[in-house]
Amino acid sequence: MRLFFLMVCGFVLLQAELTRVGDNTVVDSETKLEWQDNSEVSRISKKSWDKAIEYCEDLSLDGKKDWRLPNQNELLDIVDYTSSEFPINPIFNYTNAEPYWSSTTFLGELTKAWYVDFSFGEALNNHKQTEYFVRCVRAGK
Repeated sequence: MRLFFLMVCGFVLLQAELTRVGDNTVVDSETKLEWQDNSEVSRISKKSWDKAIEYCEDLSLDGKKDWRLPNQNELLDIVDYTSSEFPINPIFNYTNAEPYWSSTTFLGELTKAWYVDFSFGEALNNHKQTEYFVRCVRAGK
């Protein structure tokens, strides 16, 4: 029981320090990453891995055009391990309890990539042709 308590406390300490910036983005004060959080995140159609990368590279949001698909670790940083119902940091307004692509290719099979499933907060991998949701990120200030 004590080990479980220490693990939970560790997860809480590792959680990102996130702040909402306007209606469209969330900024992590530690990593300085700026996350897309507008209605497109939860309403755009699901995309294959290649199309997800293309979508982020083409995204223009709040006058910024240097968006990209987050890597696996970056996407895991916004998981809220203290939530049993919907494991994403509650500062995000737009998220589906669904898988979201990361840019990280699965090294065991290059036709697969990692994604984070926000219905339970775990990273898994699947074929790059599979269609999942997309949330873009950019390097902040």
